[in-house]
Amino acid sequence: MSEFVNVDAYLDEIKGYMPHYVFYRRGYGVPVLAGYGDYYESEKNSKLTDCYCTACNTRYEDGINKPSAYKHKDIGKCANCGAIVERRAMGRGRSTLREVRNFAVFEGAGDLVRIKCIKAELTFQGDDLEPNYDWWEVARYQLEPHKAIQFRTVWNIRERKWEWEPRKSKPSEPYFSSSWGYYCDNSYTLVNADAISNSFLKYIDREWPDREHLPAFYIKWLCCYAEHPQLEYFVKGGLYNLAGNIVRGHIGCGVRFNWKSNDLKKILRVSKPELEYLQESDGNIYADYVRFRNRVFSSKNPTETISYHRNFHNSVELIQSVKLITGLLPKKIMDYALRKQNRQGVYYFMTLWKDYLDNCDSLEYDLHNEAIIMPKNLWLEHDKVMKLAKVREDELLSRKMKELAETRRDMEVTDMELGLFIRQPYTAGEIIAEGKALDHCVGGYAERHANGATTIMFLRQISKPSVPYYTMEVSNDFTIKQCYGYQNNRHSEKTLDICIFEQRYQEYLDAVKKQRRKDEQRAKRKKRQQKAKAAA
Repeated sequence: MSEFVNVDAYLDEIKGYMPHYVFYRRGYGVPVLAGYGDYYESEKNSKLTDCYCTACNTRYEDGINKPSAYKHKDIGKCANCGAIVERRAMGRGRSTLREVRNFAVFEGAGDLVRIKCIKAELTFQGDDLEPNYDWWEVARYQLEPHKAIQFRTVWNIRERKWEWEPRKSKPSEPYFSSSWGYYCDNSYTLVNADAISNSFLKYIDREWPDREHLPAFYIKWLCCYAEHPQLEYFVKGGLYNLAGNIVRGHIGCGVRFNWKSNDLKKILRVSKPELEYLQESDGNIYADYVRFRNRVFSSKNPTETISYHRNFHNSVELIQSVKLITGLLPKKIMDYALRKQNRQGVYYFMTLWKDYLDNCDSLEYDLHNEAIIMPKNLWLEHDKVMKLAKVREDELLSRKMKELAETRRDMEVTDMELGLFIRQPYTAGEIIAEGKALDHCVGGYAERHANGATTIMFLRQISKPSVPYYTMEVSNDFTIKQCYGYQNNRHSEKTLDICIFEQRYQEYLDAVKKQRRKDEQRAKRKKRQQKAKAAA
């Protein structure tokens, strides 16, 4: 395997793809014996530039371009060979210049193709003007009809060296990591690409005659085509996106191809009308269509299946949810949606219907009665059920709040000196009304307050006990989290009375916290005493 692919035989082609440079010295002539570094004539009046080109490996005097035309790191043409080059000052940073490029070197013909992926490096050493080329291997592949192997490196303990062995998993794209480890450039240039055109891969390769614009995952394309030559039928049959998804592995579970057949319809397990439908999107919807056909609806008439998929391809989860709630068949669900939909489409209708059914379920309606689950006017019934569900939810929250009200009674306090008092809300409607009156978001805290996750308190003026003034949130560890008035005090600062009340109330809460802790300890002690008395 040491000569898997002889890269040295293609070094000239690799060098052609590497960047080229012209190193220059303005106002100098070609160095002669005992005259290196001497001015040929004054730089100001000189019409010559001493140059060395790495493309043609020639040192010459440029008497055509003015010395002023040469600029460091400028892109131009070599005056000797015409190659596109980057101009570099001869005495500036050549020893640190390093360029790395990725290459995929092909070798073979007929029923055998080998690929060696390498990183080639161009460097300069010392005062040398001629570049040094080096390369190291990244990945290798071997392609045969109905077979594609990617190799990996393993450490041979006995011989103490790295060796290549076949991977058991499917081939993947080569990984060209950088020396820094956190950056990766997976683009690569093909070397000796004629080997592909002269092999069994030539038919799929003809789809991309332009080597500069290859598809993503090109090597993986070749590996997949080697395993499944029928991939050519996908591309020629107008299913390019589907072929790309197969190569990338984006098909997902539940989709199976009949690779034993050479008929595209049999490979895909579809009829002629279905194939024409898939060709509309270059095969991009194939996986989605197959899942719809398997999970939602499949008719003996493929045209009917296509029609339903065209309308409900993005509503599969909603159909499944409605089916689970109501027990209706998917066809009946879709027919009802098609009859009752409006201009906003079936997806919006299905979303509205699902929301309506969830509210009916919370209100304990009979979801086996078609008059309820499939009303004549869903829009009107949805609004009615929403209001009833809201009232029901508020009642449940209010009931929970009343159950917790007694435990929060010790958090209510009146400060006669400041003319303020603080109390707890007793219904969810009070919290919502507080948020609307003060134009802040406390209305969204009603459920958390009812469940005991936090505590909402109303701060009022004694002179106006029913007018919302400030709203306070107290955490379960008896700490004031926030206290705001109208619009969260964005346009007005808190008054001194409010600040003083907050300070006093926090001290009061600390005392309540200590008292509750003592009460808990007393209750536990009493419980232990009762158990001991019962045991005696």
